[in-house]
Amino acid sequence: MKLLLVDDNTESMNRLENLLKGVKGISSILQSDTAEKALYTLLDKKPDMLLCSDNLSGKSAFDLAYLIERENIKVCFIMLSGNQAKAIDAIRTKIFDFILTPCSDVKIVESIKRAMDELKQKRLDNNKNENSNVSKLRLTTANGYVLFHINSLAYCKADGSYTHLFFNDGRVEYSSYYLGKIEKLLNNKGFYRINRSVIVNGDMIEKIDKRQAQCVLRIGDELVAFKISKSQLKNMEVEYTG
Repeated sequence: MKLLLVDDNTESMNRLENLLKGVKGISSILQSDTAEKALYTLLDKKPDMLLCSDNLSGKSAFDLAYLIERENIKVCFIMLSGNQAKAIDAIRTKIFDFILTPCSDVKIVESIKRAMDELKQKRLDNNKNENSNVSKLRLTTANGYVLFHINSLAYCKADGSYTHLFFNDGRVEYSSYYLGKIEKLLNNKGFYRINRSVIVNGDMIEKIDKRQAQCVLRIGDELVAFKISKSQLKNMEVEYTG
């Protein structure tokens, strides 16, 4: 993980770098001596953690915290301050940790390690959510709803304002969602709308026949062909072409 140090005292900043460069999990340490430079580094280098002194010339550490919130920058902000009264302001600005100085080196290292642990946990949670969203989908049907793994869906075919869902095992479900809504739900999940009426699973594509303007799916032992629009022929990237 990348760490950004912000302090207008070069000696103090170098001491912190020497202290923290041996912490396992920190891949690089960046430095800025003003809040303005720190903001640029945050936008350009995207560090994971920020250790900042509240004693800066120009804009303060709290000014930087407000700018980070305004720009929606994702960074774990740790503040070093010699003024305990500023702890309330730190809570209001959603700073991860407020360390009252002077303090021991151990306290700073422990705070950095807690920040890394929290960031790792957030990434694990995000990955779980993404995997969950990618692997399963829930659609309203005539009898309630169907919850299924996306890879089991072979193609969708419009039927007026409704949609038929065709699965790899031969099962067919009737959804009350129109095709455009299902297209949005399947966005970035490996599906292609090959014409106005059909969305196909990219993993099921056997070949694209450009001459016949057809998309051919292999579903089990069967081949199913659909017309494909000229615009989609140009947009799609498939492994096999006819």
